[in-house]
Amino acid sequence: ILGLQGSGEDAAATGDLDVTDPVTIVATKRRRAAIDASGLDRAFDLFADAELEGLKITNGRAPAPMGSEGAAIRATEARLALRDSRIAGNDGPDSAIALVGGRGMTARDSEIVTNAGSGIVDHGGGGVRVAHTVVSGNTGSGIEAHGEGSVGAYHSELSENAVGGVRERDAGDVALVDVRVTENGEQGALEGGDGGLYARRTIVRANG
Repeated sequence: ILGLQGSGEDAAATGDLDVTDPVTIVATKRRRAAIDASGLDRAFDLFADAELEGLKITNGRAPAPMGSEGAAIRATEARLALRDSRIAGNDGPDSAIALVGGRGMTARDSEIVTNAGSGIVDHGGGGVRVAHTVVSGNTGSGIEAHGEGSVGAYHSELSENAVGGVRERDAGDVALVDVRVTENGEQGALEGGDGGLYARRTIVRANG
Protein backbone atom coordinates (compact mmCIF):
# COMPACT_ATOMS: atom_id res chain seq x y z
CA ILE A 1 0.00 0.00 0.00
CA LEU A 2 1.37 3.39 -0.98
CA GLY A 3 1.17 5.72 2.00
CA LEU A 4 3.43 8.73 1.43
CA GLN A 5 1.40 11.63 0.08
CA GLY A 6 2.84 13.90 -2.56
CA SER A 7 2.60 13.52 -6.32
CA GLY A 8 4.63 15.20 -9.05
CA GLU A 9 8.13 14.11 -8.05
CA ASP A 10 10.16 11.45 -9.89
CA ALA A 11 12.58 10.14 -7.25
CA ALA A 12 10.22 7.68 -5.51
CA ALA A 13 10.27 9.81 -2.37
CA THR A 14 6.50 10.24 -2.19
CA GLY A 15 3.46 9.09 -4.11
CA ASP A 16 4.07 6.61 -6.92
CA LEU A 17 6.87 4.09 -7.49
CA ASP A 18 9.30 5.75 -9.90
CA VAL A 19 11.36 3.29 -11.94
CA THR A 20 14.54 4.80 -13.39
CA ASP A 21 16.51 1.61 -14.19
CA PRO A 22 15.34 -1.52 -16.02
CA VAL A 23 13.47 -3.79 -13.62
CA THR A 24 11.68 -7.12 -13.41
CA ILE A 25 9.07 -7.54 -10.67
CA VAL A 26 7.58 -11.02 -10.27
CA ALA A 27 5.22 -12.19 -7.53
CA THR A 28 6.70 -15.30 -5.93
CA LYS A 29 3.50 -16.75 -4.46
CA ARG A 30 0.51 -18.31 -6.17
CA ARG A 31 -1.67 -15.29 -5.47
CA ARG A 32 -1.06 -12.01 -7.23
CA ALA A 33 0.83 -9.44 -5.19
CA ALA A 34 -1.38 -6.42 -4.47
CA ILE A 35 -0.18 -2.88 -5.06
CA ASP A 36 -2.77 -0.43 -3.72
CA ALA A 37 -2.00 3.17 -4.62
CA SER A 38 -4.55 4.41 -2.05
CA GLY A 39 -5.75 7.13 -4.41
CA LEU A 40 -2.60 9.16 -3.69
CA ASP A 41 -0.96 8.94 -7.11
CA ARG A 42 -0.49 6.49 -9.96
CA ALA A 43 1.11 3.19 -8.91
CA PHE A 44 4.10 3.05 -11.30
CA ASP A 45 5.86 5.83 -13.23
CA LEU A 46 8.28 4.11 -15.61
CA PHE A 47 11.34 5.83 -17.03
CA ALA A 48 13.06 2.54 -17.88
CA ASP A 49 11.89 -0.79 -19.29
CA ALA A 50 9.85 -2.90 -16.88
CA GLU A 51 8.54 -6.46 -16.75
CA LEU A 52 5.68 -6.85 -14.28
CA GLU A 53 4.28 -10.30 -13.52
CA GLY A 54 1.72 -11.54 -11.05
CA LEU A 55 0.55 -8.14 -9.79
CA LYS A 56 -2.82 -6.67 -8.88
CA ILE A 57 -2.72 -2.88 -9.23
CA THR A 58 -5.65 -0.90 -7.81
CA ASN A 59 -6.71 2.56 -6.62
CA GLY A 60 -4.23 4.50 -8.74
CA ARG A 61 -5.05 8.10 -9.53
CA ALA A 62 -3.31 10.18 -12.19
CA PRO A 63 -2.24 13.48 -10.66
CA ALA A 64 -3.84 16.65 -12.00
CA PRO A 65 -3.05 19.15 -13.42
CA MET A 66 0.33 17.53 -14.25
CA GLY A 67 -1.22 14.89 -16.49
CA SER A 68 -4.29 12.72 -16.45
CA GLU A 69 -2.73 9.72 -18.18
CA GLY A 70 -1.84 6.40 -16.64
CA ALA A 71 -3.65 6.06 -13.33
CA ALA A 72 -2.07 2.65 -12.74
CA ILE A 73 1.05 2.80 -14.94
CA ARG A 74 2.64 5.53 -17.03
CA ALA A 75 5.55 4.54 -19.27
CA THR A 76 7.70 7.41 -20.56
CA GLU A 77 10.21 6.19 -23.16
CA ALA A 78 10.02 2.81 -21.43
CA ARG A 79 8.79 -0.52 -22.73
CA LEU A 80 6.26 -2.31 -20.55
CA ALA A 81 5.77 -6.07 -20.47
CA LEU A 82 2.78 -7.13 -18.37
CA ARG A 83 2.01 -10.76 -17.57
CA ASP A 84 -0.51 -12.55 -15.39
CA SER A 85 -1.62 -9.28 -13.80
CA ARG A 86 -4.86 -7.46 -13.01
CA ILE A 87 -5.22 -3.69 -13.48
CA ALA A 88 -8.56 -2.72 -11.97
CA GLY A 89 -10.32 0.13 -10.19
CA ASN A 90 -7.91 2.90 -11.15
CA ASP A 91 -9.05 6.50 -11.74
CA GLY A 92 -7.76 8.00 -15.03
CA PRO A 93 -9.43 10.03 -16.26
CA ASP A 94 -7.41 9.44 -19.46
CA SER A 95 -6.33 5.85 -18.94
CA ALA A 96 -5.25 3.09 -16.58
CA ILE A 97 -2.08 2.40 -18.61
CA ALA A 98 -0.52 5.22 -20.63
CA LEU A 99 2.39 4.93 -23.05
CA VAL A 100 3.76 8.42 -23.55
CA GLY A 101 6.98 7.45 -25.29
CA GLY A 102 7.57 5.39 -28.40
CA ARG A 103 8.48 2.04 -26.81
CA GLY A 104 5.06 0.36 -26.65
CA MET A 105 3.88 -2.57 -24.52
CA THR A 106 2.82 -6.19 -24.42
CA ALA A 107 0.28 -7.83 -22.12
CA ARG A 108 -0.38 -11.54 -21.70
CA ASP A 109 -2.71 -13.54 -19.46
CA SER A 110 -3.94 -10.35 -17.82
CA GLU A 111 -7.10 -8.36 -17.05
CA ILE A 112 -7.41 -4.60 -17.53
CA VAL A 113 -10.91 -3.96 -16.24
CA THR A 114 -13.30 -1.49 -14.59
CA ASN A 115 -10.99 1.51 -14.71
CA ALA A 116 -12.06 5.15 -15.10
CA GLY A 117 -10.79 6.16 -18.54
CA SER A 118 -9.49 3.85 -21.25
CA GLY A 119 -7.76 0.61 -20.39
CA ILE A 120 -4.65 1.33 -22.49
CA VAL A 121 -3.76 4.50 -24.40
CA ASP A 122 -0.68 4.60 -26.64
CA HIS A 123 0.16 8.28 -27.05
CA GLY A 124 3.66 7.68 -28.40
CA GLY A 125 3.10 5.30 -31.31
CA GLY A 126 5.17 2.43 -29.94
CA GLY A 127 2.42 -0.14 -30.45
CA VAL A 128 0.34 -2.42 -28.23
CA ARG A 129 0.14 -6.23 -28.27
CA VAL A 130 -2.21 -8.17 -26.01
CA ALA A 131 -2.71 -11.94 -25.89
CA HIS A 132 -5.00 -14.05 -23.73
CA THR A 133 -6.06 -10.81 -22.06
CA VAL A 134 -9.42 -9.28 -21.08
CA VAL A 135 -9.90 -5.52 -21.48
CA SER A 136 -13.40 -4.82 -20.25
CA GLY A 137 -15.67 -2.45 -18.38
CA ASN A 138 -13.50 0.66 -18.71
CA THR A 139 -15.22 4.05 -19.02
CA GLY A 140 -13.21 5.01 -22.11
CA SER A 141 -12.00 2.67 -24.86
CA GLY A 142 -10.48 -0.72 -24.24
CA ILE A 143 -7.37 0.13 -26.28
CA GLU A 144 -6.74 3.49 -27.96
CA ALA A 145 -3.68 4.28 -30.06
CA HIS A 146 -2.21 7.36 -31.70
CA GLY A 147 0.69 7.71 -34.11
CA GLU A 148 2.15 5.00 -36.34
CA GLY A 149 2.21 2.20 -33.78
CA SER A 150 -0.05 -0.77 -34.50
CA VAL A 151 -2.44 -2.62 -32.22
CA GLY A 152 -2.59 -6.41 -32.15
CA ALA A 153 -4.99 -8.47 -30.04
CA TYR A 154 -4.85 -12.26 -30.02
CA HIS A 155 -7.10 -14.77 -28.22
CA SER A 156 -8.50 -11.93 -26.13
CA GLU A 157 -11.69 -10.14 -25.16
CA LEU A 158 -12.47 -6.44 -25.66
CA SER A 159 -15.93 -5.95 -24.20
CA GLU A 160 -18.27 -3.57 -22.40
CA ASN A 161 -16.00 -0.55 -22.66
CA ALA A 162 -18.00 2.68 -22.68
CA VAL A 163 -16.45 4.21 -25.81
CA GLY A 164 -14.99 1.47 -28.01
CA GLY A 165 -13.24 -1.87 -28.01
CA VAL A 166 -10.16 -0.80 -29.96
CA ARG A 167 -9.55 2.53 -31.72
CA GLU A 168 -6.47 3.43 -33.77
CA ARG A 169 -6.53 7.14 -34.59
CA ASP A 170 -3.65 7.52 -37.03
CA ALA A 171 -1.52 5.47 -39.43
CA GLY A 172 -1.08 2.25 -37.47
CA ASP A 173 -2.77 -1.05 -38.31
CA VAL A 174 -5.22 -3.01 -36.15
CA ALA A 175 -4.99 -6.81 -36.18
CA LEU A 176 -7.55 -8.98 -34.36
CA VAL A 177 -7.13 -12.76 -34.23
CA ASP A 178 -9.57 -14.91 -32.25
CA VAL A 179 -10.94 -11.92 -30.35
CA ARG A 180 -14.41 -11.17 -28.95
CA VAL A 181 -15.28 -7.50 -29.48
CA THR A 182 -18.73 -7.15 -27.95
CA GLU A 183 -21.04 -4.66 -26.25
CA ASN A 184 -18.76 -1.64 -26.46
CA GLY A 185 -20.36 1.80 -26.46
CA GLU A 186 -19.58 3.66 -29.71
CA GLN A 187 -17.55 1.32 -31.91
CA GLY A 188 -16.29 -2.20 -31.74
CA ALA A 189 -13.12 -1.68 -33.78
CA LEU A 190 -12.01 1.53 -35.52
CA GLU A 191 -9.02 2.36 -37.69
CA GLY A 192 -9.44 6.08 -38.21
CA GLY A 193 -6.29 6.94 -40.18
CA ASP A 194 -4.29 5.49 -43.06
CA GLY A 195 -3.70 2.04 -41.62
CA GLY A 196 -5.58 -1.20 -42.15
CA LEU A 197 -8.01 -3.21 -40.03
CA TYR A 198 -7.56 -6.98 -40.21
CA ALA A 199 -9.68 -9.58 -38.42
CA ARG A 200 -9.57 -13.36 -38.36
CA ARG A 201 -11.75 -15.74 -36.33
CA THR A 202 -13.08 -12.67 -34.55
CA ILE A 203 -16.58 -11.83 -33.28
CA VAL A 204 -17.66 -8.19 -33.49
CA ARG A 205 -21.19 -7.90 -32.17
CA ALA A 206 -23.61 -5.63 -30.31
CA ASN A 207 -21.39 -2.54 -30.33
CA GLY A 208 -22.61 1.05 -30.64
